[in-house]
Amino acid sequence: MLETRAGDVRIVADASAGVSPASIAAGDRLRLTGIVGQRASRKGADDGFRIWLRAPADIVRIGGPDPSATSTPSPTATPTPSGGTTAGRTISIAAAILARSGIVTIEGSVTAPARLLDASARRIVVQDRTAAVEVLLPTGMPAPTVGTRIRVTGETGRAYDAPRIRASAVARLGTASVTPLELRAAPGAAHEWRLVRIRGDLVEVHRSGDRWTAELLVAGVRVPIAGLAGASIPVAGILDGHSATFVGIVRRPHPSAADRRFIVTPRSAADVTIGASADDTSPGAGPSGGLGGGSPRPGGTDGSTGSGPGSAPGSLPLDVDLARLDAHVGALVRVSGLVAVVSPDGFRLDDGTALAEVRLRGAASGLGASIAIGDALSAVGRVEVDPAAGSAFVAVEDPAAIALVGGVAGSGSDPVASPDGSAGTQAGSQGPDAPDRSPTALVAGLGEPAIPGFGIIGLVLVSLASLLVTLVRRQRTRRRFADRIAERLEAIVGSATGAALVLQPAAAVATGGPEPAVRPQPARNGAPRADAPKVVER
Repeated sequence: MLETRAGDVRIVADASAGVSPASIAAGDRLRLTGIVGQRASRKGADDGFRIWLRAPADIVRIGGPDPSATSTPSPTATPTPSGGTTAGRTISIAAAILARSGIVTIEGSVTAPARLLDASARRIVVQDRTAAVEVLLPTGMPAPTVGTRIRVTGETGRAYDAPRIRASAVARLGTASVTPLELRAAPGAAHEWRLVRIRGDLVEVHRSGDRWTAELLVAGVRVPIAGLAGASIPVAGILDGHSATFVGIVRRPHPSAADRRFIVTPRSAADVTIGASADDTSPGAGPSGGLGGGSPRPGGTDGSTGSGPGSAPGSLPLDVDLARLDAHVGALVRVSGLVAVVSPDGFRLDDGTALAEVRLRGAASGLGASIAIGDALSAVGRVEVDPAAGSAFVAVEDPAAIALVGGVAGSGSDPVASPDGSAGTQAGSQGPDAPDRSPTALVAGLGEPAIPGFGIIGLVLVSLASLLVTLVRRQRTRRRFADRIAERLEAIVGSATGAALVLQPAAAVATGGPEPAVRPQPARNGAPRADAPKVVER
């Protein structure tokens, strides 16, 4: 049994795990990895949970006596239980956090300046390859700058439910940079105090004195962004309705806060980059200006050179994620992903951020028969909202607007073959608003690309014509076969009839005499006999 803060947990290992009972002793402090299983005591009982170990590597000793005389302590082993000390041995930050108490020594790089979290200039954030933790510096100690690698010795614990090390000694080791962790979803406890980078659309911005908060829409989920006074980020530069990229520290909410979401806190104006607005209809609209001089992707909200809602029909489509269709209602967009569901009036596309519907209309309504689940497609159309469901969808009317991923419009890399087999113009030379005619599109190879409207519908018509010709040929073959059978039967019947005739004697035929008529022999009752030959008159 393993005693934890949440209660006792049963640990099980069978012979296949290769775990020796002598490797574990009572009083050991362990970190275990395994498969969770259950064997309930009765039906409906919520008990019997246990953890099955897979191999000896699933057992990591973090304290207590080591019964193995040959084992060597790991340099990243975690500290002894409460009251113990590992001040002379450097451990990882993750091990220090798991220890929850005791004197520890860690090494890492400073990722947050001392005046970011409060005005005391004593709280910094240190991160290594395993985790990050807040460090409270001794009173009067000069705070190391961001990028400084330090060794910290102090007591580990928690403050406001978050891990913290109250440092008693800090030594500077040099410099080392930390690469922000790319987040594509809302942060959680695993990201606490770590330096992250997150991108999305700003949907709400609120100011409270010298602080501000914002809601960043990321993959359909709102992530809170908090600008603290110590970061000195002007709220005037945080523009609602624009795309944005933030680099910052992930913090746990205050214990008394009703909102329990983890917060991303940028450290300075250099950590904030604001992109273009979704309402910007200018075709090459660049960023509205990164606060820290960053260089966001040029173009629209999602980095394309597209237009916003209400853009002209001839404008370029805006590349968007399916999770963000609601922010581009009325705009001409391009979406890409895998076909998850095929319906009579379209299909549902999955791009990893969300599952959205693509509806086929007009000339494109006949494409459904040519689309299968699992196809990787790109669709260009207008974003509309279903009044019944309240969800946004993409309406496609041009058959050429549906293309296999990899043959997007305007690529200009693949020549379009002409009917005579010679290479025609490049796909990119057809103009910015020309439909995709590349060989990888669904309409490729069906005929002259310059013929408008000749796409999947043409393929369907050609297939129907081929089927009709096949049926006609099959019927003609059957008719000819029936005629030949009839001719053979007629020949066989004719031969049998000739053999049944009674001819005149050979002598009469040889002498050229008259051929007597053959008359039936009457039966005794005056009727002709059944085996009598037929009368043949000449």
